[in-house]
Amino acid sequence: MKLINLDIAITDNTAVSLGFFDGIHKGHQKIIKKAVDNKNAVSTVFTFNQNPLQNLKGTAPARI
Repeated sequence: MKLINLDIAITDNTAVSLGFFDGIHKGHQKIIKKAVDNKNAVSTVFTFNQNPLQNLKGTAPARI
């Protein structure tokens, strides 16, 4: 995995899969595959280290 510091400008055409990827199940695979299949862009995954709802609501949703 390549980590990019957010204060570095991304100048290439980029297809971004954005989400809280707490595991790579079939739904996540489908989202990431769409970015990878875009041949006109560099595919990138941007994920969070905790569920964003934890910051927005103060508690993370129950795990399934």
